[in-house]
Order: sequence, then C-alpha cells, then structure tokens
Amino acid sequence: MNIILVTPLYPLVNRHDLVFDTKAIHYFTRQWVKAGHNVTVFHMYFHLTRKYKLYYGRRITKTELDGVKIYMMENRCSRRLKKITKAQMIIAANNYNKLIPNIQTPDVLLVHMPCDMVGFIENLNIRCPRIAVLHETDIKRLNNKMADISDLINNYVGIGFRSMSIKNRFCGLTPSDIDEFIVYSGAPSLAPQKEIRNEYNKCLQILFVGKLIPRKNVHVVLRSLASVSDKLDFHFTIVGEGKEKPYLESLTQSLELNAKVSFYSAMAREDVLKKMDEVDVFVMVSSSETFGLVYIEAMSRGCITIGAKGEGIDGVIIDGENGFLVEPDNIIMLQKCIIKIANMNHRERVSMSKKAVCTAQNMSEEKVADDYLNNVKKLLAHD
Repeated sequence: MNIILVTPLYPLVNRHDLVFDTKAIHYFTRQWVKAGHNVTVFHMYFHLTRKYKLYYGRRITKTELDGVKIYMMENRCSRRLKKITKAQMIIAANNYNKLIPNIQTPDVLLVHMPCDMVGFIENLNIRCPRIAVLHETDIKRLNNKMADISDLINNYVGIGFRSMSIKNRFCGLTPSDIDEFIVYSGAPSLAPQKEIRNEYNKCLQILFVGKLIPRKNVHVVLRSLASVSDKLDFHFTIVGEGKEKPYLESLTQSLELNAKVSFYSAMAREDVLKKMDEVDVFVMVSSSETFGLVYIEAMSRGCITIGAKGEGIDGVIIDGENGFLVEPDNIIMLQKCIIKIANMNHRERVSMSKKAVCTAQNMSEEKVADDYLNNVKKLLAHD
C-alpha cells in the first residue's frame, strides 16, 4: 500500500531545535514500513515568531527515518495567528506538487491536524481518497471559528480521532454520518512487565513523569497531597524538566512537603520503567492532553494510574476498573482518589493492576498501528 501522510508534527534526526517534534505519528509510520508498505511524509513544520509578518518556506528538505521518506518544509507564522494564510498554503502546495511525479501514486492521503492544512490539501495534485485525523488543536480551531467544519465533512471520506474525548467534542459540534474511527497511540517496545507485585509499599509511592509545564498540573497534585499529608504516609517522586520546575520546588517548600517530595531530572526511558516498577501509583492530570503514552507505560508496569477525566486517556482508563479518572484541576477530587487508593486492600490493588497490564498489552505500538491501517482499509473499501 502506498501512503502519503501530511502533518505539522514529526521528528527529524539531528533537529532537536524543533519544538513540536513528537514521535507519536512516527510510531505508526515506521510500523507500516516494517509491514511492507511504502510511506511518505509531507512535514509542514510551523515556526512561531513574535513578528506579525508571516513567512512561508520554499525549500523542501528530504530525509529518511526508519524507512519513512520525509519531505519537510519549514514555515513561519505569527504567535498571534498561529497559522499561515490560505494563499501561502497554495504556494506551499505548489512546491510540493513539483515532487509528486517522483513519488509513487498513493492509495490514500492521511492528514493529521487538517484544520492547520486548509488551502494546502485542496491544492495538492494528488487524486486519491483523503482521511482526516483530528487532534486537540483541531477542536480548538473549530471552537474558535478558525476552521470550517464543512471542510472536513466535504473533503474527506472519513475522520479519525486521536482520542475518544476529541471524538465526543467533535460530534457535539455537528451531526454527521461521515465514517469515523479512533486512532490511539501505542507504547513502543514495551519491556516485559515484572510479575504482578504481591506486596505494596507501606509508604504509598506516587510518581509523575513528564514535562514540568503548566498544563501538566503538577501543582494540583502537590496541593492535593498537602491536604492529606497529616493522614497519609506517602512519597511523591517528580521526574522531568521544564519552566515550572522552580515554581514547583518553591511550592513544595511552602506546603511543607520537602520530606515527602523528590525531584529528578528527565530520565532515559529504561530508567523511567524501572522507577515505575518501584512505585504504587502513577498520576498525571494534564489539561489539553491528546493522549499521553506515559499512561500506557505506567499501566504496563502494573501501576495504579490516575488520569485526567475528559482528556485523551479517558476511554482507555475506565474509572474504578483499570485506573482512576479525575478532573484536571480538581484538588478535592484528586485528594479523595488518593485516599481511596491508599485504603484499597491487597486483592483490590492486584485486580486493578492486572486489568491495567491487560489494557497496556493491547495498546502496543505494533497493535495500534495495525488497527489504524485496518480502519483506513475499511474506509477505502466503502469509498
């Protein structure tokens, strides 16, 4: 199968200056290449500038990563608008059109973040079915009237959603009978989980791993723990770096949690998994989280996992079954959840751990990439 995937988010070798170089989409494409498919990525990267003037790229750089061919164009847009104009998108499309005769004719065009690509997709000289895959930013653009929902309904044969939360919010915007499916992320190369723990720490060990930025709401976790510090024996480990770190360290001190909170710099993935094996609870109550692979990794280690209700992991974590969900900024709700976990008996913890591990095993990188492509094939068969 010949696939062209268009996205503003994609990693490149030796380009660590890219702010939005998420590997999540590459985890799909590299698996498709391993399965024998031909995959080409059109990477429309947007640099945000403080200047009002907009810029668009003309030069396309070709690279390859894990057998995936990547054609990247770097564009600049103002921080205020966070997008380039349709006219500039047309110019960008014309530059890509010069490449198309040298690319195998695609069977499908997959467009991630289609609301960022209006004007570009319509002017590509590619005649094949198009499938849109919506991310968190697409819903924001649609809500803010920065994109027209009719463009999605009229220009694509189907829509994928990066989480159940995104799907539900899209469906709340418009009634539609367009074919749809969920595109969950999968965890790459999950190491075999250790044997389900037969005993737990007397002191409840709690872990957060991620970027220390405002939307991760680590301050919410700290305030929730401070409210139960006189009732509960716990230790909270924070792994990560980011602009919030000085504030979080100061908050820890002001909440008198120094003895119960440890900060670690960002770790290699193997070390993170070892840390997960040592703790009882993983917590991340982010706002605007498309998915969060770290949830799946924590569940794969048997951690009792607390995620954000109404965000990307909602629907994968089933509250009270294989983990817990709380509102991202609800300190009281999180406090009650932590106390509930602390009061769970051994049988209840083991049962939840086993269900978490089972969920994670069904969300490996290989499995979700295969599910994604199978859903694409079903849509093409209907078209």
